[in-house]
This record gives sequence, structure tokens and C-alpha cells, in this order.
Amino acid sequence: MMISPFKKQYALLYKVMFMVLSLIAVKPSLFGQAVESGTPQYEIKTNVDKVVIPFEMFRGDIRMIAKINGKECRLLLDNGSLWDELLFFGSPTVDSLHLEATGEIYLGDSTIDNPFIADLAEKNITVDFDQLNFKDQTGVITRYQPGLPNPWEGADGQISAAFFKNFITSIDFDKQIITLETPTKAKYKVDGYVLTMKEGPHNSRTVEIEVEMENGHTQKLDFQIDLGAIYPIYLPLGKYDEIVLPKNAKKETLGIGVGIPSNTGYVGNIPKINIGGCQMENVLTAFTPVEKSTDVYGNTMIGMPLLQKFNVRFDYFQNLLIIKPNKSFKKN
Repeated sequence: MMISPFKKQYALLYKVMFMVLSLIAVKPSLFGQAVESGTPQYEIKTNVDKVVIPFEMFRGDIRMIAKINGKECRLLLDNGSLWDELLFFGSPTVDSLHLEATGEIYLGDSTIDNPFIADLAEKNITVDFDQLNFKDQTGVITRYQPGLPNPWEGADGQISAAFFKNFITSIDFDKQIITLETPTKAKYKVDGYVLTMKEGPHNSRTVEIEVEMENGHTQKLDFQIDLGAIYPIYLPLGKYDEIVLPKNAKKETLGIGVGIPSNTGYVGNIPKINIGGCQMENVLTAFTPVEKSTDVYGNTMIGMPLLQKFNVRFDYFQNLLIIKPNKSFKKN
């Protein structure tokens, strides 16, 4: 898969912002061993047990159309760190939504010169997905300078926990539809490979995957699931003796972040991975150099290019991920 320079440049910027939001702006986690249903902040407009939302792929992300204050809003979907707030990418389009700012928040290190500051928006935002409304949502709006290029051109914001906290969420990449089912009414049919999700840092979830290096060494690791990550898998180079660079690895800038230097690593192909009993070969992998003592959060992940080879079902209530190879599975 070809990754555009634009996508590489700003992908880590998204990730850093979401991680900081989970640490600073987001309310305490509602998740324990599994998600528990509370008072839902949504309204299904029709008498149906499930809601279907169409999407398109946009620069490697899932992009959906919703309405906010009567205007169309293009929202991406992310689950690397489940956070309750909506995130809006500041632009004239977002300005036209007329969201009232009620405060501000630092994204990144507030002690550096010119720290990255965003606005907290009103707490009564309604997101209209035709059949479904999410009510009383809070927003975070990044600031921008008029006249400068918009790094988020084509996307107005991002949504996360509103989907996964309230619904069993199935993504069909063949049909490009998302199906949301309430956990009490979901008709459960296991069709595919079943993986157990574990709770990770910052409201993330991980699944165990076995990787095989060129030297034949194998290693089982817990990989953070991240629909927003731009490489199929990420491995921490230096953390484990078994993880070594493949011969074809090339040094690359993997992304940039807010208030941190650019993230430089390596990209190459590893021979094989086993995910839930499903084997994949010649997998493009990003390697981030780390110390042995480094927390692997954010360095050991599976991303969109791998996940979109499957039709997937996320059940955060039972901590299950079900994957079924789709039409693109055998394509390079």
C-alpha cells in the first residue's frame, strides 16, 4: 500500500493529540474489564435494533458524513485511545458549525514556547447520523491560522468512544458500511477468527499476535488496536532481543508530534504474523527504536492497512474482536 507523504507527516500528530486528550481532557475511564452500559447519550430515530452508517476511505481513514447544527461535517473514526470528546480540526468549515468555546486546554507540553492550545467547546453538541443522534457531546477544537495550509483538509473532526462505548461496532470494508448494534439486542453470530481484547493504557485495547523475524525467531506480543495508525503493524526495536530489522529495512520519518521531535524509525517487511489463527505473510512493518525500559504503548500496534484486510466486529462489552478476511485479504 502506498502511504502519501501528507499522511505520514500528520498521522503521529493525530496520535499525540489523542493521547494527551486521554490524559488531560477526557473524563475518567468508564471501562473496566469490559464496557458497562450506562445512561446512553444517543437516540435511535427508527424502531430498529441496529443502525447502518455508510463510509468511504479517505487517506487511509474511515470518513463518515454527519450533521452538526444543520451543517454537514466529515468525521473520521478512531479507536487507538477511546476518548469521550469529539475532536474538531479547526478550519473555516468548523467555524461555520458555530460551536461555542467554553475554555481552553494544552495539547502536549504546556511548558514549552508556543505550546499547542485547543478550545473546549460546549457540552450540548448533537451529532446527527440520519438514523442516529449522539446527544450532549463535548468537543475539543484545534486552533488554526487563516491563510496557512490546512493539514486536515477533507476532514472536519473525529469521533471515538461514542461508537465503541455504546454499540457493538462492525465494520464491513467490502460494502463500506458500519453497523451499530445495542449490546442487549445484538444477534451474535461468530463468523471469523475470535481474539480476546485486553485493556491497555489510555482506554486502548490490545490483542495478542505472534510475529516471525527473518532469522526465524518468533515473539508473541500484545498489540494496541488503532484504526488511525498508518502502517499495518508497529514493533519496538531494542525492547526485545527477538525483534530485529529485516534486510530490506529503510530509515524513514514515521511522523511528527505536538511539542516533540520528529519520530524517526525504519520500515521493512517481516516474513509472517499470526493473528487469532489467521496467518499473513510479507507484512510491511514500522520499527521504532526504543530502550529496553520503554513503555511499548504507541510502539507496538496494528493499524488500518492490516485491519482493513478483514471485516471486523468490535465488542468492547465482552472484550472480543472478530475478524474475517475480506476481498482485499490476498492483495499485496
